[in-house]
Amino acid sequence: MATYQLNSSSDLIDNPSPRCACMLVLDTSASMFGQPIRELNSGVQAFISAIKEDDMAACSVELGVITAGGKVTEQLPFTTAMNISQCRHFAASGLTPLGAAMELALDRLEERTAAYRKAGVAYYQPGWWSSATASPPISGRRYRPGPAPWRSSARWW
Repeated sequence: MATYQLNSSSDLIDNPSPRCACMLVLDTSASMFGQPIRELNSGVQAFISAIKEDDMAACSVELGVITAGGKVTEQLPFTTAMNISQCRHFAASGLTPLGAAMELALDRLEERTAAYRKAGVAYYQPGWWSSATASPPISGRRYRPGPAPWRSSARWW
């Protein structure tokens, strides 16, 4: 698993745009083999291209990618969209630890917004995000609506 770090010591100073942290949590498990993983890869590329085509979004959106395929992996720490030259293609394998991937995503979003506050950088609150999957949960616990299963960081939503 990758360790989160700011992209450079001056990344929040050199670019004065308000930030919008965006974390993609992707199911790359074996159930996504074939057409589903091809569509996922195509969708990620289209998403990045669309952000980069908009000048304001390219400077404001900081994209991160976490995959859940056998294990949870931070594929891309938060990076301003204009600085993403390419995104790797993902392969399907393993089980689907989406719960752990969502927990890591919440941690990274919390850390990034704390970095914005510390640096005095304006930012948009992260909005609700969702994940599509072709797999059943493997954690053995089921999430139910209500406050009990959600961490305090979910207060953003």
